[in-house]
Amino acid sequence: MKRRVFTDLEIGGALRELEAGVRLPEVCARLGVSERTVNRWRREAGAPRAAASPLGLVPLTTDQAAIRSEALERNLDALRLVLHTLLEPEELERGARLVEARCRVSAQRARRLLGLAPVNVRSEPLATPPGAEVSISN
Repeated sequence: MKRRVFTDLEIGGALRELEAGVRLPEVCARLGVSERTVNRWRREAGAPRAAASPLGLVPLTTDQAAIRSEALERNLDALRLVLHTLLEPEELERGARLVEARCRVSAQRARRLLGLAPVNVRSEPLATPPGAEVSISN
């Protein structure tokens, strides 16, 4: 396969797309180049490299984290209220199984997220050892 030479205009356009928020894999697929090539173009142009975090997240202070956590908890409580108002218990049970499967969480966690009571996991009754007699007296 013959190597394609990109013009400065094409490279600049690709870098502007990235700065505008277009994802790197989309730009690479459109141009038919690898991510390594685009990162080399960035380095040569002096453009900043993509953040280490895929979402460009910045660390939160303790206060900010607490505020966001409280807000998320309030939103989750409101969602639980709506679900319990609109859905029948059987539908909530089915929803818990869907959350478990799709989000890959335990059954207990899925039930807790939907505001359902935890299921008591009981072990099987102990088997009677061989040779032992069981007597029931009234």
